[in-house]
Amino acid sequence: MKINSKFFKKLFFFTLISFISIECSIRIFKLTNDIPQREIDENGLQTYVVNQTGYFNNNLWKVNEYGFIGLKDVNHDNQILIIGDSMIENIMNPIECNLGYYIKNQMKEKYGVFEIGRSGMTLIEAMEFKKKYETIIKPKKIIVFINENDVEESISEISRLSDRLQISIKSGDLEKVKIKYPVLKKILYNIKTIYYLYIKGYFSVNFLKFQTNKKVMETNYEKLEKFFTILKLNYDLEKVTFLINSNDPNIELIESALKKNKLIKFKTLENWFVKGDGHWNCLGHKNVSNLIVERLNNIYAN
Repeated sequence: MKINSKFFKKLFFFTLISFISIECSIRIFKLTNDIPQREIDENGLQTYVVNQTGYFNNNLWKVNEYGFIGLKDVNHDNQILIIGDSMIENIMNPIECNLGYYIKNQMKEKYGVFEIGRSGMTLIEAMEFKKKYETIIKPKKIIVFINENDVEESISEISRLSDRLQISIKSGDLEKVKIKYPVLKKILYNIKTIYYLYIKGYFSVNFLKFQTNKKVMETNYEKLEKFFTILKLNYDLEKVTFLINSNDPNIELIESALKKNKLIKFKTLENWFVKGDGHWNCLGHKNVSNLIVERLNNIYAN
């Protein structure tokens, strides 16, 4: 028994030292990306817990006092509000590559930019953020990015996604949101060794990512048309311009529902994207910002 006791003590000590060494190495060499933790505000909208910091692709990010990662200008006479999903959030690039930075630089700092970007944001959630923050930011122009499936994923009758804000087009009510596996995610993000093993595929359970429907959804035009009818009734779109890829499968319907002059359309090239990632790199953000600035200049010139 004494031999076994010594053996287990040595084994425990060795395991502990090994774990600490691995944990320190992962943190020092940034072998994993840091993911900001979320919370749900009083309006049922998901934001990040304030004052978090971390690294993603070796780029430093920091959550501001509003619960977002991007620019937070609020005191300019000419304010622009930009809202969208992970493309706008841009956590995988330096913050200097954000749309807002390029827009401000091109417009010679005449405009302040406030960015609301968060992965998994649906179009209906973007509109709810718009409703909440336009009274705080008082923007002269609002840019809302529509990514592929953002419309479908806004409608609970198409596919109920409990971790995303959706609307029932039957009742017109917003569906409640819940953050999935909050305790497990907290453990995962804070113990880097476990997180490293997770991203390397040592665990089969997938509780990190949002629910997604990667397959091409069978378009239901009646539901989509009804969604846009509700959207136009419930939200003031006077200051809103929608940013959208011209190859979006719903582009014709969206053009019909929102009118072409409410859209900024773009076409992407392969070199616009982070290698091995579906998000824009700095070049992609710069090219898209050029289109936004061109539209803004045309608006304010008239």
